Amino acid sequence: MRALRFVVMLAVTAVALPSVAQAGGPTPTQAAALERLQAVSSTPVVTDFAYGAPRFVGATVPVDGASPVEGAFAYLDAFRDLYGLSSPREQLQVVREAGTGDDHDVFFGQS
Repeated sequence: MRALRFVVMLAVTAVALPSVAQAGGPTPTQAAALERLQAVSSTPVVTDFAYGAPRFVGATVPVDGASPVEGAFAYLDAFRDLYGLSSPREQLQVVREAGTGDDHDVFFGQS
């Protein structure tokens, strides 16, 4: 397991996450996930919420995975409550990948 830097940027509307509050900050479930994320992150967790949904999350966390895609899914599986996902591997599809080595980006789409 190695530490990967995850910066997750999402453009999410409240319609996409019906269970989140319309308020600007995280829900209690999201706040608990943020606490778990901070506990495992080797850097301070940086977030930006809008309409109860995370628009930006920056953290450095250890993940398992043979590829950047598998590592990204492992992260999303572990912190699904933060993003309002019940099953990230079923709800998200890889749109594209860019970069190499530790500087690798994985872009997801949701339908």
